Order: sequence, then C-alpha cells, then structure tokens
Amino acid sequence: MPTLTPPPLSKKLRWILRILVLLLTVAVLGLSWYGYKRGLTKRWRETVFQEFRRHGIEVAFQKLTLDPFRGLVARDVLVFDTNDRHRVIAKIDKAVLSVDLGRLANGRPFLTALELRDARL
Repeated sequence: MPTLTPPPLSKKLRWILRILVLLLTVAVLGLSWYGYKRGLTKRWRETVFQEFRRHGIEVAFQKLTLDPFRGLVARDVLVFDTNDRHRVIAKIDKAVLSVDLGRLANGRPFLTALELRDARL
C-alpha cells in the first residue's frame, strides 16, 4: 500500500505564512505595549472596582496597567472608608494585583493577592 504524503508547500504559500506570523507577533507586542504604557480600559477598571467592593473595600486609582512581569498594576490608589466615601484611609503609590483569570472568566471572585508598594496610612 503506498503512503500518502502531502505535497510540499509552495514558496509563495510559505512566504504568506511567514508574513502572517510576523503580523500576529507585531500585533501582540503592540497590544502589550499599549496595555503597559497607556493603561487598560475603563471596563477593566470598573471590574476591579467591583471586585474590591465584593470584599468590602472602596478604592479608586488613576491608572491600571499591565506589566509583563508583575501582572496588573494599579497606580495612585486611594482606599476610602466604606461608611464615609470622602474619608481616605490609605494612599498607595503602586499596588500589584494577583488575578486568577479562570475565576474571572467564570464570574467568580478573581482577586487572589494584593502587593503594596510605598503605602501611606
């Protein structure tokens, strides 16, 4: 019985595949840079605010960025008193949020840890 082998890819098809892989790589790097420099969208910030509210903490922050080595980083975080929203309990320059993406996708509480940097109470 003869073995069937697929025909080799033509040079043109290989060239097109290389271009597609290159474009995909550039797109992923570009989105990563945008998330790191410019910050994530308002929808992401609102999701994080709601997660803190589930834990009984009222927070606000200026910027939520995606650091490739640390994960989600909130900058200039203010923690408020839950009874009096105008009273600031803590000011935090940088907070690294540990997020479980599987729980986030299922709509369950997803914040697993919070690392504080330069916190003032």
